[in-house]
Amino acid sequence: MTSSGIELVVRKVHLGLVWGASLLVPASKRSEWLEEWRAELWYVLRECSSKTSVHPRPVKEATLFCIGAYRDAIWLRRRSWRTQQPLAQIRGSAFVCALAQVGILFAAWEIAQLSPRVVAVNEMARIRVSRPRSPELFPTLDDRVRHAGVEDQVKELFGFPRRYFDGFSHYSITTDAVSIQSMPTTEWKIAHSPSTFFTVTKFPVRSIGNAQMNPAGLPYLILSEKTWLQNFGGNRNLAGTQMRIDSVDAIVTGVASSGSMSLPGEANAWLFDGDAQSGKNNANFVVGHLTAIGYFQAGPRWVLSVIGIILAVLLLFLTTHSSIGEYGKGAHKPSLVRRSLFWAFLIFKIAFILPTVYFASLDFGCLLVQPFSQSSGILQGVSALVLCLFALTWALRDQQRRCPVCLGRLSHPVEVGQLSQTFLAWSGTELVCQRGHVLLHIPGIPTSWFDVQRWVCLDRSWQFLFARLGVSQGN
Repeated sequence: MTSSGIELVVRKVHLGLVWGASLLVPASKRSEWLEEWRAELWYVLRECSSKTSVHPRPVKEATLFCIGAYRDAIWLRRRSWRTQQPLAQIRGSAFVCALAQVGILFAAWEIAQLSPRVVAVNEMARIRVSRPRSPELFPTLDDRVRHAGVEDQVKELFGFPRRYFDGFSHYSITTDAVSIQSMPTTEWKIAHSPSTFFTVTKFPVRSIGNAQMNPAGLPYLILSEKTWLQNFGGNRNLAGTQMRIDSVDAIVTGVASSGSMSLPGEANAWLFDGDAQSGKNNANFVVGHLTAIGYFQAGPRWVLSVIGIILAVLLLFLTTHSSIGEYGKGAHKPSLVRRSLFWAFLIFKIAFILPTVYFASLDFGCLLVQPFSQSSGILQGVSALVLCLFALTWALRDQQRRCPVCLGRLSHPVEVGQLSQTFLAWSGTELVCQRGHVLLHIPGIPTSWFDVQRWVCLDRSWQFLFARLGVSQGN
């Protein structure tokens, strides 16, 4: 093969390498980069085959040039992926902000619904307990016929009308000797109650084995959580065990939630033997369960969170004087619909913040300390105040940095001017909407003529700057 034939083969090989590199370049820029590489390769190959040059380039340099084209193509492809990623496109958008708030609210609500300690506090908040003058009151309280006698009795016992309650029950506390084969005889506080007690009070009962193992039809016994952990080590197969309570044999069937320990008497176990043990020598209690309306009328633990939220709103209102933003006199403004959506988005954020703070404060008050202690209520109120204060401050600051047209986060801060020239020109920080809708001027030092941040709407003449970034001023 002649030298000219060899040169032709070498040229085709290198052109093939360059063409392969162009396949890695994004399609919108492929032809431009391919032409550029072919032009540069032509000059390199000409130097390699020059007959007149004193120091002609070796073919190795042309090969290295082609390999370098692959490195450039890979860099261009990676840069294209970064700019085209869905997260990169929606980062800072109103959709992401709203989705994050919904997620946080859902998480706080789920914890409040699934945590046994939080559930126990919520259930205990709907319980009202009173000591009647006579145990003969027990059978008549839950009479569905609302005659005057029952209405007066409920009002006297609990201080609320009968319509605020959806069920009543009772129990009597006695101190009895308890014996079982696996432990010595000891004394427990036993709560004697009807079998519907936990159905009425809504306290959850945990299953610890096969609760149907009761061939002799003995009374059922439900242990308190504290007793189950201390005396039986949290044995999960204890159901069906027979125990002797004083002179009565009973079958263990489950474990009551920790909320039941907050009832007066602090019973170690609940024995379902009806009214057999009720008497004047025992500590007798009547229990009423509030309806949803009664729950709010009675003012239980939710009031602590509400008070903290109200204090946070008042404190923020009294200490915050900065505005969301304004427009210059005679300046172009977005349409009324866009401005309405801008303020609606702020209302949306605040509307999600308030229930999130409520559930989060309830979670803190129940999970970080003992749920029925005094410190639990204090922590719930304080956490509601602090969380609401920070969340509302974030909502206002976030709204101040959002475009009033597309609701996207403004970015690319630039320092403008100098503080020493405040009287001659404005100085501060300037941010821009990534889609080219507005500029935001934030003064470094508030003055009489420029004391709050201002939006400056950009017209179509600015579009060419943002078109290079792959965006436009479309809404």
